[in-house]
Formats: sequence, C-alpha cells, structure tokens
Amino acid sequence: MDGGVLAAMHQCIVQGDTFKKVEKDGKLYYKILDTYYPFDTPSNVKTFDSEGGFYSVGTVGTFYLNHENQAYTRNALELNVELVPRPHRKAISVYIQKGIRNPDLVLADAPTIAITSAEFEESETAIEEIDKSSLNQSSIDDTGRQMDTTTTSVRDLSNDLTAERIAQLASKAKQVRTQKSKTDRGFLLDAEISDKSLDSIDKYFKHKTRVHKNSTNCMDTAATFTSILSLMSSMKSREPPANAIPKPPLAPNLQSNVQAKTNASAQNNRGYSRYDQEVFHNDEADEFQIQTGMSFHGTSLKKINNLKTAAKPIADPSRQALKRPYPSMSASSASNNAAANNKPQKRISKTPIIIIPASGTALISMYNAMDIFQDLKFVSTEEKKRIIQRRENELLIHRRKENGHTVPYRIVDNPSRLNDEEWDRVVAVFVQGPAWQFKGWHWGGNPTTIFSHVCGFHLKFEDAKTDANVAKWAVDVLSLSKQKRHLDKAIFIRLWQKIEQFIIRNKPALRS
Repeated sequence: MDGGVLAAMHQCIVQGDTFKKVEKDGKLYYKILDTYYPFDTPSNVKTFDSEGGFYSVGTVGTFYLNHENQAYTRNALELNVELVPRPHRKAISVYIQKGIRNPDLVLADAPTIAITSAEFEESETAIEEIDKSSLNQSSIDDTGRQMDTTTTSVRDLSNDLTAERIAQLASKAKQVRTQKSKTDRGFLLDAEISDKSLDSIDKYFKHKTRVHKNSTNCMDTAATFTSILSLMSSMKSREPPANAIPKPPLAPNLQSNVQAKTNASAQNNRGYSRYDQEVFHNDEADEFQIQTGMSFHGTSLKKINNLKTAAKPIADPSRQALKRPYPSMSASSASNNAAANNKPQKRISKTPIIIIPASGTALISMYNAMDIFQDLKFVSTEEKKRIIQRRENELLIHRRKENGHTVPYRIVDNPSRLNDEEWDRVVAVFVQGPAWQFKGWHWGGNPTTIFSHVCGFHLKFEDAKTDANVAKWAVDVLSLSKQKRHLDKAIFIRLWQKIEQFIIRNKPALRS
C-alpha cells in the first residue's frame, strides 16, 4: 500500500479513530494519528490538471468528513477549499475506508508538510513564552515605572523553527499588537480598572484584549453633514415649478366637455339668483314644451280664458334638445340580449344514479342502502326498520376514494319518476329476479337492452339459489355470507370498482 497522507487517513480509520480539524494561530490543521498537517499542504493525490497538481490535505479531509452529508459543498466553500470532482470522490472514499486503490486514483510523492505532536505543542509553548517576555519587557504601569522583565532562553525547536525564526515571529506579533492598539486608541474597555490592582496574568490578558466595534464606536466620528442641507436647497432651486410643466393638448371632441364643466363650476360658485335664470339649462322646460319667452302682459282677461280652450303652444323645434341616436345592434349582440331576457338554462347534473328494487323481499332497499354503498357493510332491512322509522324516497350517498375525495351518487327505487336526461345518468341497476321489475322502464323495458347500457347486479346470500332469469341476464351476482360480516367490505369494494370502470369507459362526462 502506498504511503502518504491518504495511507495515514486509512490507518486512522482502521484503528477506529478519526482525523480532526484543529485551529491554531488562525491556521487550520488536520490531526491524523499523531501528526498535524496544514490545510493548504499538498497531499499525495494528483488532480485532473495537466500540470500535475495535488489535492490539499484540507480538500481531501473535508470531502471525507462530509462525503455522506449533503452539505459538503457548503462546508467546502466556508472553509475555502477546493471541491473534489465526482470521478475521484468514490475512489478516495473507498481507499480511505478499505485501502483499495482505484486505477483512476493517481498517487505520487508530494512536498507534504507534516508536524509531529511534540513539535506542534512545543512551538505553541515557545511562542507564548516569547509573547509574554516581549510583553513584560515593553509594558509600563500607570505611574510610568518600567515593569519587571523576565528573560526566557529561546532554543531551536526544529530545523524550520530556529531561534532566529521564533524571534522574527515574536517581533511580528509585537508589531501587530502595537498597530492594533493605535487603531483602538480612544475606545475604553467596559470595565477598565487600574493596572496597580492587576497581577501579571491579568495584565497579560488585558493587553491581549481588543474592544470590538459597537453602535457607540460607529457613531463617534468627526465628520460633519452641514453641507447636505445646502446641497438639497440648491437641487430644489433647480427644479422647475409645478405650473411651468406644459400640459398635453386636449382632443377636439373633449374641449367642449371641459368648457361646459368650467362654466358649470363657475355658475355654482356664483350662487343662485332669481334675476339670472338664463344661465341655467332649460332641459326640463323643453321636455314639457314650455315656452318661457311667452308673456300675458297687455292681454285682457277674455283672451286669457280663450287660451285655456285653445291648443297648447308648441315650442320652437330649434330649441328642442337633440337626442343622440343609439348605435345599431349587430345580430350577435341582439341574440345575446334575447338570450339574456330569457330564463337562464338549468345546469345539467353530473351525479350518477343507481336504481335498486322497491320490493321488501330484496336484500337491498332504501333502509340499508346507505350502509351498503357508503359504509361497505351489510345490515338487514328488518334490523334497519327497527332503527329508522321513516323511509326515504331517494338517497344521496358519498363514495370516498383512496385519495380522500368523495363522489356523490343518487340512489332511487322508483325509476318511473326519471326523465330522459336522468336516464342517461343511470350507471347501475340491482335486479331481484322477476321480469315485471322492468315494466315502464327506459329502453322499452327489455332486460337485454337495459343491461347493455348500464351495469347489472344481483345481491343474494351464498347458500340461496340463483334465480333463473338472473342467470340468463348479463348481471354480476354478489354472494354474501349470513354470518361472516368481515367479508362484506371486499365484496362491496369490487362492486364499486366495476361501477367506476363502467363510468370511465362508457360515461366519462359523469363524476367518478
């Protein structure tokens, strides 16, 4: 088995352990067995690139820890790692779990950075000691006195972390703290106390503490916004006045209406005057043919009496109001108006109808039809008569489908009341046996013709003999047990299946 990061991951899984993600100094590492690998260090798994690149340890580890999770893509984007292409996903997961190498998976030696557990922990301790030393050497208390400094000997931890390298890291950390303190200067801690009452550890933590931005910090600014008011005033002065905006011209046929409305409003504002009646319209006077210009001034009483018997004066035709002619109606609109004047047409029902025998000796009647069709159980007519005192002329039952919907069905036992439209909605007939049951029915009362248009059923007990007429007709015989009532539901379900199949095949316009 090949070595490298992938082999270490497989060995970790075999031992019953798992590799974990560790964060240190703002960097992410994967701890595999006793070794730490940086997130961005290359693994020994080659990518599809023609340049021969490698997947990083963070890419491989993030994929395996999330390969059974649908949030793999989101987690990879949050960690800013590359996504493993789909052709490599199964091969990588199989290798880590079982150690089986797929031909599509190319493994090679890569410059992988591996840090042992001892080096990882020692580097952290050394850097912390250097930070404390540099802090103690540069810290000054409130009185201006130099704090006691402690010298810590620095030694080489590894070939990469030499004493000089550690000193550089400590100097860089000091510069970052100094720059951060300059940026946060002026923003006090929430509970700032004097350094005299703090010990060395508290002073160290206080120096490390940084105040986050809050609403008070954000609003504390030296910027002025007085120029905004002058800017808004100058912009408003440049806007044209409302009356300077030209209005679009009116169409010629609307100018007269606007002028009339203007005159009417002017008259209303002027008020009523008994000496200025000419400004009002004379529509009522013209309608009643009243000549407002006539006068009886200088006329004797005899002439006035003669005017009562004379013909009424006719108003001037030029003063009569012109009535706008109505547009001629087309043939279609005339027919629509004629149809609107007539009574609305009756809505055609789509409820299927089932006819049952009216005889009291039949197993199905208006007493127990609700139990048979809706509740799918058989109850004798005699038992229902003791419970129900009133017999219905017809019933409306609801057939509950498997999807939860219900379909109404109408149950009748007197088909002589049905009209031609209702006969078209008959879907099933229950026969008793004698041919006189079909007397006066549709289709000439011929059973052969009737059962070619509807479904025929005959309900009987299983130990009873089938009627000779029923055996000759195209009807389905439903045999019930006298004692085993738990078998009724299966029989009545087959009954409904045949009725619904008949409606779909022969009468699709009805509800089913």
